[in-house]
Amino acid sequence: MRNSKRSGHEHSPKTQNDLAVVAQASTYLAQAHVGTPEIGEYLDSARTAAELSAIPSAIGRFLLVAGWSATVSGDPNAAKDTLLRAYELARSVGNEFIAVISGGAVGVEHSPSVRFRLVADSIRQAFRGGPAYASMALQPAMQLLASYDRREEAATIAGFLLSAAGRQSSSVLDGEFGHGALGGTLQTEQPTAAARGGLMSMEHCVEFAVATATRIADELDAQSAAEH
Repeated sequence: MRNSKRSGHEHSPKTQNDLAVVAQASTYLAQAHVGTPEIGEYLDSARTAAELSAIPSAIGRFLLVAGWSATVSGDPNAAKDTLLRAYELARSVGNEFIAVISGGAVGVEHSPSVRFRLVADSIRQAFRGGPAYASMALQPAMQLLASYDRREEAATIAGFLLSAAGRQSSSVLDGEFGHGALGGTLQTEQPTAAARGGLMSMEHCVEFAVATATRIADELDAQSAAEH
């Protein structure tokens, strides 16, 4: 008779898919409750679901939300440790979405063109995960564009994120990692671009952000090649 027992975290494909869905849903719920008195119980549920799934990206998403929660609750050391774990795990499995966001939060450095390409890749990956993840990936794209004085493009993304459609997809926009203050500043500085972004759908804004980040990366690579 064939031994049907399984050990450790081994699961059938169907069971693992079910666990992945539960892990994602639990992490969404935890994300939505960052900064509230109930966050502890939601983080506990998300941690359990992510570990049971044994999927590195699911664990990385949980660590990302746990890091945000530690930041909001005023525990910077725990936040840095947790986000660094998320970054290292994400890089080990090639999940650029989690790597870009967590890496940026703990000060991981890349060349300018690499940063823009990583942001573009992270937005593509995030969009496949759903609106909340896409919104989280658009926020560091907005910040990166602003930091390189591409404030019109940054304001376009800010306009979407601050619109009704953008706010509906993000529960962390006004938190430290959402760069809500920067979005408001860009909206004031570049009202036409922000208004254009405010009329975009999520899909349209994702396409705009990916195309913009890729174009800037190409420009930076061409500039670097010309200088050498």
